[in-house]
This record gives sequence, structure tokens and C-alpha cells, in this order.
Amino acid sequence: MIGGTMISRVSIAALAAAGVMLSSASAQAADLGGDCCADLEERVATLEATTARKGNRKVSLTIYGQVNQALMVWDNGRDTDGYIVDNDNSSSRFGFKGKAKINSDWSAGYKIEIEVESSSSVGVDETNDDGQGTPALRKSSLYIKSKTFGKLTIGQDSVATDDLSHDTQTSGTSKFVQPDIKYGRDFNLINSAGGNVGTEWGQLCGSQIADGDQCFDIGGRYNVVRYDTPSIAGFKLSAAWGEDDYWDVAARYKGKFDQIKIGAGIGYSEWDGQDAGTNAEETSFVASASIMHKPTGLFVNAAYRNTEVDFGATSQDMDAYYIQAGIKQKWNSLGATTIWGDYMNAQDGLLTGEDRNQTFGGNVAISSEYDRWGLGIAQNIDAAAMQLYLVYQHNEAEIDTVAGAVTGIEDFDVFVAGGVIKF
Repeated sequence: MIGGTMISRVSIAALAAAGVMLSSASAQAADLGGDCCADLEERVATLEATTARKGNRKVSLTIYGQVNQALMVWDNGRDTDGYIVDNDNSSSRFGFKGKAKINSDWSAGYKIEIEVESSSSVGVDETNDDGQGTPALRKSSLYIKSKTFGKLTIGQDSVATDDLSHDTQTSGTSKFVQPDIKYGRDFNLINSAGGNVGTEWGQLCGSQIADGDQCFDIGGRYNVVRYDTPSIAGFKLSAAWGEDDYWDVAARYKGKFDQIKIGAGIGYSEWDGQDAGTNAEETSFVASASIMHKPTGLFVNAAYRNTEVDFGATSQDMDAYYIQAGIKQKWNSLGATTIWGDYMNAQDGLLTGEDRNQTFGGNVAISSEYDRWGLGIAQNIDAAAMQLYLVYQHNEAEIDTVAGAVTGIEDFDVFVAGGVIKF
């Protein structure tokens, strides 16, 4: 048929034209030497250059960290000023971690963590707004882990009691406030005449251990061997040994009972300072407990520490207490809001520290007392893995000497506004 013949001729012509076009495109691509994919190849190369690489495909690699910056306004009774600080309650840091599966029960892994405090809230004082700004190695360790037998870690890492008093909290406030002195620890006590009393606020919770001046955190991050049991019904036991004849043990518990959330821990440590060139041996005991009623968000955190330092001919004890109460609720679409108040007291901490022989008006101290109370509020911003916070703390001190009390010690007030974002 004429119509059929015409359609056939048109179809044949169309196919022929398509063949010519494809042939031309192929020839053009060949002539360009593959430049049609140059842009894609460039993008792949850029992506590879900006992506963390692993040395092998057996061990995973994860990059993590956080930034915690704040404005710290202080009043020591003589001066008032404001500093931009890195919040040492939970410092800015980044790290690398990974693991590899050996079999269904065993695995191995590592962690390297670097602290990058631009101006530490524990390092600034009334004459220095830069604080401790040097990057520091927090952790560098490897481990082998069994679901059945537990975890063995070697290297620079947390000892068994490290962070015990606040990592068992149910409130999640440890990034903003802790039992320990984290805001203005190196500031001097000021007398009513405007002069330095002769000691710092951190020394009122003194310790013979190198990174002392901590009221409750009796451990730290040292070169140790550490063992952790598997978690059994919410309980986990830990033990560590290393550094310079330091060892400790700890037990932690986390659990839920219907509408109640509970966290608790106890720990004990010993440190033989004679091998480090001092004449002191230090033993410490710490206990913490935390409870939250989930429907209302009401919570209470408490901690206690006793430290005994043996100087050879004499010994001295420090007792410290802490309590925090508040509420955590999701009142807006951003995330949970936490409001709290807290109180801390330390007895005779000055006498257990490295400056125990400090004289005041030529007289040696025979007792000390440190009181701190505070208020705070924090707002989670879930969409940005971020938390904003406001904290106020009021500090008071009393020091008695062989000749009587040191009079006229000014109170120390700190107001902190900041934020922490995780990545």
C-alpha cells in the first residue's frame, strides 16, 4: 500500500539518521580522548583528597569531636572582667577511633584523642586571659575486647575511677557543670584590702597527684593497663594500673526500673608519690548516685569523696560533698530543657594539696572550708547536635591558721554563657 510504503521509507530514513548521529557522537568522544568525563573524574579526585582514608579495609575509622566555647564573666571582689574560654567541664577536642572484628566474640580497636582548648576555663586567672592554650594528647590506646570476658586496654587512657562522679549522672549536665572546680580554678583568693590571700581556689580541693586540684574526679588519663568486665545486669567493674605506681578499681551501674532511671558508682585509688619524688602517698574513695523520674524529668545527683594523704610523719584527710537537683523536660520543639541548682562543700582540701605548707600572715593553715552553690539552665538543639547553657556559681572560702582565722576573704562569682556542638 502507498501509505504503508511511505511509513516504511520514513522509518528506514529515521533509523539511518539515528545511526549517523550515534556514529558521529562516538567519533567525537574518541577524538576528545575521553574529556567528556573529565569533570566527573575531577570531582572524584577532589572527594578522595578531602576524605579521611584508612590504611586498610579491615579496621574502621571514625572521626569525632566537639567544640565547647563560652563567655565567662567573673568578679573576685577586687576586679570584674569577662573572658572567652574553652569550657573544661567538657573541653573542645577531636579524635580518631576504629575497630575490627576478629570473630563472633572477639574484636580489637584503638582511640587517639586530642584536646584543643583555646583558653581553658581552669587555666585563666585575674591576670591571664589565655589560660592553657596548648593542644594536648588526651588518649592514645588500643584494646582487645570479648563479649564474654571483657575489655583490656593499654596506653594513655582513662583510669578506672576517671569521671566516676559525673559519667553516671542521669541528667546529662556534665558538659556545663561538675562537682569539680571548672570555672576559675586558678584565680587567687582576694582579701578585703584588695591583696592576694596567698592561695588559689583550686587549692582548696588539693591533691598530691600531678593533675590534682580536683574535688571529686580522683582519677585521670594516664599510661595504664585497664580491664573492664562485660556489663552484667547493668553493673560493670573496672581496674587500672600504671604510670608511677598508681592503681585503682571502680564499679558502675546504670539501669531503669519502670519510670525510674538510676546511675551509681564507687571507686578507690592509691598513688605512691615517693616514686615521683614526693614524700606523700595518697588514697581516695569516691561514690556517686543519680536518679531521675522519667515522666516528670525530676532528678537528683550526689557525690562524695574522701582523700587521705600520708606525708610520713603526719597524715591529712579531705572530705567533699556535692548535690545537684533539677528538672529535664521537652517544653519546646528544639529539644529538652534542663534547669538545676547545686551545692558543693570541701573540708580541709588545702591541707591535702601540694601547697599545704602555705603560710598566711606567717602562720600555717590548720583547716580550710570551701563552699559553692550555683544555678543553671541548658537547652538542647537536637537538629544541630548542639546545647546552649547559662551557669552561675558563687564561691566562698574559710581558712584557719595556728594564729586564728584568715579574715576578709572575698567571695568569687562566675557567670558563664556558652554552647557545645558535637560532630
